[in-house]
Amino acid sequence: MLLRRKNRLAGACMSALIGCVSLVGCLVNEGIDPPRGVLNFPVQLEALTLEGDVAPRILYVANSNFDLLYNAATLQAYDLEVANRMIDEGCAEAISGRCAVIPKDSVYLDFDAANLTLVEADEPLLLSEVFISSYTQDMKLSPRGDTLYLSVQGDGDITHVRLGERGELQCGSVEPCDAHFRSTDRTTLADDLSFPMGPMGLYVGTLDELGLEEGSGNYILVADRDGSISLLIDRLREGEQPFVTDILPELGPESSPTLARDPHTGVVWAPALNGSYIGRVIPAIDSATDPAQLLEARLDRLAGFNVWDLNVGGSADIRQVIFDPRPGRHQVYLLARSPSALIIADRRGDFGSRTGPGLIPTGIIDLGTGPSRMAVERFEVDGEELLLGFVTSFDSRDLYVVDLDRGELLSVAAGLSGPFDFLIDKARRRIYLVDYHTSVISFIDLEPMFGCLEGNLAIDDECTPTVLGTIGVPNALEGLR
Repeated sequence: MLLRRKNRLAGACMSALIGCVSLVGCLVNEGIDPPRGVLNFPVQLEALTLEGDVAPRILYVANSNFDLLYNAATLQAYDLEVANRMIDEGCAEAISGRCAVIPKDSVYLDFDAANLTLVEADEPLLLSEVFISSYTQDMKLSPRGDTLYLSVQGDGDITHVRLGERGELQCGSVEPCDAHFRSTDRTTLADDLSFPMGPMGLYVGTLDELGLEEGSGNYILVADRDGSISLLIDRLREGEQPFVTDILPELGPESSPTLARDPHTGVVWAPALNGSYIGRVIPAIDSATDPAQLLEARLDRLAGFNVWDLNVGGSADIRQVIFDPRPGRHQVYLLARSPSALIIADRRGDFGSRTGPGLIPTGIIDLGTGPSRMAVERFEVDGEELLLGFVTSFDSRDLYVVDLDRGELLSVAAGLSGPFDFLIDKARRRIYLVDYHTSVISFIDLEPMFGCLEGNLAIDDECTPTVLGTIGVPNALEGLR
């Protein structure tokens, strides 16, 4: 059975959230510290592959603390090698994935875990944990694995956490991240600009991908709830914060929780939550940029795209953009909540047949209600490379798998609780998925699906991705079931 969190704060907080979610002061609870190693509304994932490894080794989990049960949210680092071994060895006999792996001496041991196989770690599972403010909206790992960046509504700012040689979390104090790491430097920002208070989607790149010397640092784009886009420069110098260098206001009616960079042009796409418009910006940084002038870097606004022919009137809602990762391919994949679909188009757009530049869908694949997150990955099946799209749908509680070249739905893992953000582990053929409803990380096996595609399973075997177990004990908050 699912445990129901008995939280005296939950009812009051949830009724108050509608009125104060944009006010940082409302997101402060001076009560108890979060217990070590407990997931509380996990919302974002990232993974680090250590040098010499093929598979990701460390899973980073940002917890939202949505119910404000604790006085802080947490950022955790789990050892994926240990977690996968525990699930393989300890959860093999569990029924329907009803198995949870937990850190040694965890408070989860005090939970009522009836009908659940509980596997306690006898080696380090939770490698590192720090306290951050509540309500993380997005989290991105820098391409070289040196820093995690989080957009945090509780601070109305960007948190940055440095990573040690083995991926450990470093942000000053042992547990609460210092204020230095939970804020940004605005001293170089023009007087007529102010950093907005509702940061959402992030894109993080290295400055050398824009033409500067390797090791120059990272640049970060931040989409805000008010429709603006900000540019930050992080020179990775000890004692320095990321600098906010420019802000473009009113890029769209309301910015998306995601940003994506076109690998062909370097242009960053920012879909709007309300409507079919996709804004586009690019940092004005290239090989001719003087490193001494980096803190004066600006953003250039480019012509945006409308997505045509969606047949939803003015109620379109594009949530995410992903570009085809294969060389020479120009497909772009759009995840929409209205229509509830995965949309395929040509990233170069159409400039001739409409009143303005737009994207004309070449394929629309219907999904369940409430699509949340999308990822694409290349897999080899029987000697043929397939580009597969994976989509979580929070409202319908499903995970969809799509053959993007054929435009066909391959499989649906139904009956999940609250699927949201996720990561694909190509080497292990697994997915790590945030279950927001029950505050666990689900480990999902893709082998049954690939077994059917490769003809290796019996005809009566299931061909859908299968939940093997979880990190954490399911613990649903009443009202989110």
